[in-house]
Amino acid sequence: MSMLVALDHPEFPYAEPAHGITCWQKPWNGVLVRVDQIPFKAGDELTFDVTVCSDFHGPTPAATIKGVVSITADTTTVDYTIPWDGVLDAVTEGSLTVSYTLTPSDGSEPTTSEGAMVRYSRRQRVGAVCGPDSRTTTSRHVGEQPPSVPAFAVTDSQATAPGTAARACCTGLAGGAVLTSRPLGPFSPDAG
Repeated sequence: MSMLVALDHPEFPYAEPAHGITCWQKPWNGVLVRVDQIPFKAGDELTFDVTVCSDFHGPTPAATIKGVVSITADTTTVDYTIPWDGVLDAVTEGSLTVSYTLTPSDGSEPTTSEGAMVRYSRRQRVGAVCGPDSRTTTSRHVGEQPPSVPAFAVTDSQATAPGTAARACCTGLAGGAVLTSRPLGPFSPDAG
């Protein structure tokens, strides 16, 4: 018999409190979502449901994606990176809403978290829009190492923006796993 786990809402660890996710966080490299302080067990799965909206209040979806993360070792922290292609590039200004569903390895009933919302804007103060090909100011996080995260693997991810599919993949699975997301199709070594 399993014990019901109370799920906390997901967090955006690099969001600026007053501004949310902006050009400073270089969203074309993906936006990190973290679930922390939950006792995940090896074999559990988390399905992240992400909606990118074209307004700040969330009722006008522009793109959605589901990413499944398989837990490979007992842990209390899981990260997922929202991909750029077909998801974050779908809007210039708006909001990101994320929730997740925990499917326990012991076969007990899946549980869904409350959603978390953050403002999202690629518009710079001068009115220009930032992106992977624009010349923007450097990120506040340049030189900062990715947070150390336990071993886990993203096994599936489906983008539902018109005409787009994305797959999330995992690199460096031992000790300090770093998740990246790449679009389906031709691989480019300098993508992501």
